[in-house]
Amino acid sequence: MKKVKEKRQKSVTTELLLALVPYTRQNLMLTYSPNRFFNELDRIGMYSGDSYKQAYYRAKKNKLITVDEGRVSLSNRAKRTILPYTASKLLGNVRLMVIFDIPEEYSHIRRQFRSVLRDLQFDQIQQSVWMTDKEYTKELQEIINDLGAKDWIKMFESAPIE
Repeated sequence: MKKVKEKRQKSVTTELLLALVPYTRQNLMLTYSPNRFFNELDRIGMYSGDSYKQAYYRAKKNKLITVDEGRVSLSNRAKRTILPYTASKLLGNVRLMVIFDIPEEYSHIRRQFRSVLRDLQFDQIQQSVWMTDKEYTKELQEIINDLGAKDWIKMFESAPIE
């Protein structure tokens, strides 16, 4: 029996961050039709305008966004937060496979990396083998370098043999 993955509902902060990314559906709607953007959120019962205001100030406080001369920029952590909602799907039956063997003395790095894979909604195939159908190669390379784990983590594109 195949495990059915529940789709996570986006938080108000994630919705706000997506609205700040150029050319996302949320951004285009907010830019060209802000009333429609907020009305749609009200209609589907997601969040109120006050929730967005609070999320905006919380995102600034938590350094997810910076405002410089009226220009809003997303931090790397903010980009990772919205990555599962903005990543493109790999073509065909191709999957991104991540295999790692992180030494026990660096178990904190292993825990961090597994947490990242879960956040990106990878499927766990075995303890240290994870797969997804989304294109996260560039972002994962940055994360792996930030963790100092490039010697222990390998990425592959794979496709099933039918």
